[in-house]
Amino acid sequence: MIPRIVQPILNADGRLEIFFTDYNGIVFHQYQTTPGGGWSPSALLATEDNKALGMAVGRNSDGRLEVFYIGTDGGLYHIWQVVTGGYSGQYLLGSDNDSGQQIAAGQNRDGRLEVFYTGTGSRQLYHTWQLASGGWSGENNLGSSSDAADRLTVGENSDGRLEVFYIGTNLRLYHNWQLETGGWSGEYLLGSTNNYATYITVARNSNGTLRVIYVGTNNVLYTNVQGMGNNGWSGEQYLINPQVTAGNVVIGQNKDGRLEVIFTGLNNVLYHTAQLEPGGAFADPMQLQTNDIKAQYISLAANRDGRLELFYIGTDNNLYHNWQTTANGSWNGQAQL
Repeated sequence: MIPRIVQPILNADGRLEIFFTDYNGIVFHQYQTTPGGGWSPSALLATEDNKALGMAVGRNSDGRLEVFYIGTDGGLYHIWQVVTGGYSGQYLLGSDNDSGQQIAAGQNRDGRLEVFYTGTGSRQLYHTWQLASGGWSGENNLGSSSDAADRLTVGENSDGRLEVFYIGTNLRLYHNWQLETGGWSGEYLLGSTNNYATYITVARNSNGTLRVIYVGTNNVLYTNVQGMGNNGWSGEQYLINPQVTAGNVVIGQNKDGRLEVIFTGLNNVLYHTAQLEPGGAFADPMQLQTNDIKAQYISLAANRDGRLELFYIGTDNNLYHNWQTTANGSWNGQAQL
C-alpha cells in the first residue's frame, strides 16, 4: 500500500503551501491565496506516472521552495520553484543506486539544503547536499551501522548544525550530528534503551535546545531533551500521563514559545497538549476534533502570524485542516480542503 503524505511549509511571501499525495501516490500541491487566507484548488505537481513513497520539503536560501520525494521506481527526485513563478518539473537527484522510502530535509546554516534518506535494500542512511557552486553532491553514506535506519527526522541545533534522529530497523533510537570541524559524528544511541520507538519528531525549545518526542512500541509518548549549549540529553521521560496512548505525533512552536504536540490516539482521534509555559511541563491532553472523521498522516506548520495549522488525511481519504483562531489560542475545528 502506498502511504499518504502531507507536507506543509511557509512560502517566502507568508502563504502556507501544502504538498500531498492522493491514494495512488500522485503528488499535488495547494496554497493559500493570501497569507493566512483561503486556499487555491489542488493542482498536479509531478507527472502521474511517477508516484511518491516518501516526501520532504525545504526552502532555498533565496526563499524558493524545493520538494524532494522518493518515486515508486526507487529514484530520488526534486522539483523547485522557479524565479518566474511555477515549478521546474521533476528531475532525478544524484545517484539512485540505493534510494528508499524514508526522507527528510534540513537547511544548513549557510543556506544550503541537505536531504537525508534511507536505502531500500540495505536500509542504510544516506545524504546529499547542495554545493556552493550549484548542483548537488550525489549520494553519500552517513555512517549508519548494521542497525539500519527506518523513520527519520532532522533538527537544527542552536548554532545551526543539523542533527538527524532516526529509528533503526531494530526499533532503537539513534542520532548523528554535524561537527564544528565538518563531517558527522557517526551513529549513537539516544538516551535510554528500555523502550523501543515506532514514530519520531523533533522541535526546538524556546531556549534553543532540541526536544525529541517519540512513540514507544507500547504506544506511550516519550521525550528526550537536549542540554543547554547542545550538550548531552536528559534521557527518556514520559511526555504526559503514560496511560495515554498514541499512534502518530507532530510538534510545533506557538508564537509565545510554548511547544504544542498533536497526536492521534489508537482510535485515530486527534488530541493535543501544550507546554504550560515555554520550556515547561505539558498539560493534560484534550481531544482536538469531535466529529466522525478520524485522522491519519498528520502534519503541522505555523502561519505568518504565528497561528499553528494542522493538516491531515482523514480516514475517509479526504484532506482536512484545523487551525488556531488566534496565535497561542484555541482551535477552529475540522474543515475539508
